[in-house]
Amino acid sequence: GVGRPNLCLADFIVPAETGLTDWIGLFVLSTGFGLEELQAHYKAQQDEYRALLAQSLADRLAEAFAEALHQRVRKDLWGYSPEENLTPEECIKGNYQGIRPAFGYPACPDHFDKQLVFSLLDAEKHCGIHLTESAMMVPSASVCGMYFSHPASYYFGVGRIGEDQLADWAQRKGLDIETAQKRLGPIFL
Repeated sequence: GVGRPNLCLADFIVPAETGLTDWIGLFVLSTGFGLEELQAHYKAQQDEYRALLAQSLADRLAEAFAEALHQRVRKDLWGYSPEENLTPEECIKGNYQGIRPAFGYPACPDHFDKQLVFSLLDAEKHCGIHLTESAMMVPSASVCGMYFSHPASYYFGVGRIGEDQLADWAQRKGLDIETAQKRLGPIFL
């Protein structure tokens, strides 16, 4: 937008040349194991409501697990907010230091970046979660993202991009233009 900076998640990482220590984390988690079977059971009983409720509950649990893990990172593992004592409402509002953007969301719209995280963490072996050809996670009710600790970090959305930006991004990713357009979908003009 006019008068607002065009942010990148890299803006929240201390440049290596400063010599300062910084952290970035990656995570993959799921609360969807057994969900497909449970939904099939309910659907066989003609109970679409319970099947939908099971999916909704698993999705909310995955987000809660991601938040609990993020809190542990802030308070214990990285320890940059050891005295943090937020209410659930404050957590929901994001009143903590750092962010945990997930792939496919506004700050990092390319779902396929999950492939790099899965590779680095060997997530399929360690978590039992795998990616489909279109980078969707199985089981569903899974989350894959990053942790940033920078005190000035905040959530933002990547705005619309032009053809020149799409071409530059496609070249850096090693993609043809058509594939790049499909992967960035709604942010390409």
